[in-house]
Amino acid sequence: MSQSSSKRRRVGIDRLTVGSLLAVALMMTAHQVWAQTAPADAKAAAPAKPVPASAKPAKAAQPAAAPSQSVVINLIRLLVQEGVLTQDKANALIRQAEDEAAAAARGQTMAVNAPSAAPKVAVGGVPAAPQSVRVPYIPEIVRKQIRDEVKQEVLQQAKAENWAAPDQFPDWVKSVRISGDFRLREEWDVFDKRNSPFFPNFALLNSGSPFDLNNAAGTSPPLLDTTEDRQRLRERFRLGIGAQIDDEWAAGLRLATGNTTNAVSTNQTLGNSLANDSFNLDRAFVRYQPLSWVTAWLGRFPDPWFATDLVWDEDVNFDGVAVQLSPRPFGDDLRPSLIFGAFPIANTPFNFPDNTSDKSASRDVWLYAAQTSVDWRPDPDYEVRVGLAYYYFNNIDGVLSSPCTVTTSADPCDTDETRPLFQQQGNTLFALRNLVNTGQTNPPQFQYYGLASKFHELNLTARLDYAAADPVHVILDLDFVKNLGFDRAAIAAKSPVNNQGPSLDGTHPGPWDGGDSAFQTKLTFGYPTLRERWNWNLNVGYKYIESDSVVDAFTDSDFHLGGTNAKGYFVGGGIGIAKDIDLSARWLSAREVTGSPYSVDVIQVDLNGRF
Repeated sequence: MSQSSSKRRRVGIDRLTVGSLLAVALMMTAHQVWAQTAPADAKAAAPAKPVPASAKPAKAAQPAAAPSQSVVINLIRLLVQEGVLTQDKANALIRQAEDEAAAAARGQTMAVNAPSAAPKVAVGGVPAAPQSVRVPYIPEIVRKQIRDEVKQEVLQQAKAENWAAPDQFPDWVKSVRISGDFRLREEWDVFDKRNSPFFPNFALLNSGSPFDLNNAAGTSPPLLDTTEDRQRLRERFRLGIGAQIDDEWAAGLRLATGNTTNAVSTNQTLGNSLANDSFNLDRAFVRYQPLSWVTAWLGRFPDPWFATDLVWDEDVNFDGVAVQLSPRPFGDDLRPSLIFGAFPIANTPFNFPDNTSDKSASRDVWLYAAQTSVDWRPDPDYEVRVGLAYYYFNNIDGVLSSPCTVTTSADPCDTDETRPLFQQQGNTLFALRNLVNTGQTNPPQFQYYGLASKFHELNLTARLDYAAADPVHVILDLDFVKNLGFDRAAIAAKSPVNNQGPSLDGTHPGPWDGGDSAFQTKLTFGYPTLRERWNWNLNVGYKYIESDSVVDAFTDSDFHLGGTNAKGYFVGGGIGIAKDIDLSARWLSAREVTGSPYSVDVIQVDLNGRF
């Protein structure tokens, strides 16, 4: 705390203490004086008896003693015990109270001894009884009002200067919420030894400068590891900040480990010569809720869809704008919802191509999406949710370039930017550059690759949640996707470079054999979430994802090590070992749907925590 804040706090405490003590002292003084003078009033009101002339005059009445300060001193000592005042400050207040009491006593004595007007003389020359001093009675309600006014005035100043309540914070601080989670993972990737060793790494081929497939050294293009097992220790840490600005506006921010190029993973593999890890902006958005049934998100925000990882990996966040409408329920057990939005996926670089004055027109990639869903609770133990979504990716497929002459890796072609900015594996690809043969014997083949299919995904998702013995649940998830933009003939005409079917002669790849559908089933038994010690659950499921059913960049990054053109099963479970700490494990076994042999088992053991 700063010196000025400490000073303001001490001044405030002094005011509060002195004000309260003065109010108490005033009430006690008034009460004691009234008590002492009340009998005199009563006597004065009674008929006076004649006094004989020979009688000696009575001694002058002694002045009433000043009110005792013991109660005030006890209050000061109590404040010292409570830690409100220091002993030095208390001693100063005690001296001040004693001085004020002494001054009051002197003033009262002076009033008693001061010369007064000649006493009134009764009949017969006998002096009349002295006139009594009247102190008005202060009712309890008035005393309470004095206390409240003093208290309210000091508390208002304390709140404005933020010194009276050290455990309290300004209103804007109270509206901010900090949360986070962490995960430590040990992962084993076990490959089938019968896998084909030749799987081009198209994601790497499409990043940076193009690779010359016809290089003089005969160097192979970048290849995926499909034969040698790997073991990795990985971590994920996320820190979120949320602020409720007012009744309608809120803002959110989240930082996460990972990198800036992977949309489906915030994992950080440990073992980088003890170098520092990356921490990136994972979310940054505002939320606007003008009505209880209307919510809008703008910026980079969490996944708003009712979906499984068949379409959207759990780490995917969305750029753009989304609006959710949640009308009033139909009856007590039927709640509808509608979500729609627009999301930029890729934006044409401003100066593309960089090294020529002939700039290409913009061809931005957008996702336009909508989903309607219904929650139905026919019984307190049953909940059914069904959602139907349509995801329309505009301009995500690649475009064959105009005839293009390329002699070095720096030479551009006019459709290079239609290649995907990020991809995993599985989607059908074709060569983007229409390279012109300049007559060389062995011309260079600097090439990029784009998506051969359009993606207009129709997604049906359903969940049945049965509280068999609450809190133990049985949950069944079903998910089905069909790509309505898939055109088998159009894709085949582009001469795809992957997803070939079985070889016809045993020596050359067979014809292209992609597909447009995917489905997933998952059964979970136990606690829906592992928030307390000994909470537990088990799950088992099966996936089947054809090559072009969904965009491979955004689907689950763990099953088959990410992407599409995969099928297989998964089992897992977890147990809470402390509040908000759990230990979980799962085994994912997958192989290819079509094309060259590629099977992999992924085993993960996780320590998860949240706060």
